[in-house]
Amino acid sequence: NAKLKELMGRLRSEKTDSLMTEILRLACASEFVVPVNDNGGKISFTAIGDSNGKRYLAVFSDTDEFKANGSKDSKLVKAKFDDILSTVMAEELRLDGMVIDPGSSEVIFGHEMLKMIYDQMSGPMDVKVGEPDHYPENLKTAMISFMKEEPVVKAIYVKLVIDLIGEE
Repeated sequence: NAKLKELMGRLRSEKTDSLMTEILRLACASEFVVPVNDNGGKISFTAIGDSNGKRYLAVFSDTDEFKANGSKDSKLVKAKFDDILSTVMAEELRLDGMVIDPGSSEVIFGHEMLKMIYDQMSGPMDVKVGEPDHYPENLKTAMISFMKEEPVVKAIYVKLVIDLIGEE
């Protein structure tokens, strides 16, 4: 999460929509460490309150951030953004969003914005996009050959796209 931390640090002096969008994009693809407490077999999350009475799920970009700013009594659980999103959306927890790296960068994503993302992620999807678990035979050779013939191409990124309704 080094790039995410760098952008979050810039947010203090450079509050732009494009920077916030980039932070959100990276956050959606990141894993975080989430402090939890085990109270006799009942797991609880750490929530941070603000002066307006709002509560935010505390998550950290890495263990170093947690060690510097988290509670020493908590245990850590690794979680992907969509798992954190599901936790924030759980009505019984009555959370108003999430805060990444409380005590340092403190980037807050509010409930309304997270709800829009949650609805998009959990709605019916016609296409699945993600990281492939394997690549087609000879793909690497073909990409290297193409890049040699096209000097303007500096990088190639491969994503898996599956049409879930029609033919693949």
